[in-house]
Amino acid sequence: MRFKAVIIGLVCVVLSIPSYNVVPSFISSEMNKLTGGSSSPMSYEILSKLGIPPVDTMVTLIQYSFVGLFVAGLGIIAFGIVSKNMPKRTFSKLTIESKAMHSEESKDDVLHVLKERLANGEITSSQYQDIRKVLEDKI
Repeated sequence: MRFKAVIIGLVCVVLSIPSYNVVPSFISSEMNKLTGGSSSPMSYEILSKLGIPPVDTMVTLIQYSFVGLFVAGLGIIAFGIVSKNMPKRTFSKLTIESKAMHSEESKDDVLHVLKERLANGEITSSQYQDIRKVLEDKI
């Protein structure tokens, strides 16, 4: 479970419920202050020329927005409950000491693979000698 997602979803749900009820009355009162009253047809005409929709339309759209926030919050909560935390990636560090400890083992492994390739006919004996010299110098 992802607790951050659950908490974010709960915040969305908790904020959307009271806002659905409180914001429409706030918008109505503010629009009435702006227009000078609720029954003035002149003020609605001016607002419509400015591209501002009627108060009823704005209230409906805002309420739909809060319903959407509520549904989104429920979805986030469901996601947080269903999903699992991903394990953190850890990177191994190769130290010089560990490399030195494994150098003898890796030298034997490399020479073994080289001998197998010679036995299988993948390389010639002169190629085997050249590669073995290079490997012995590096390892």
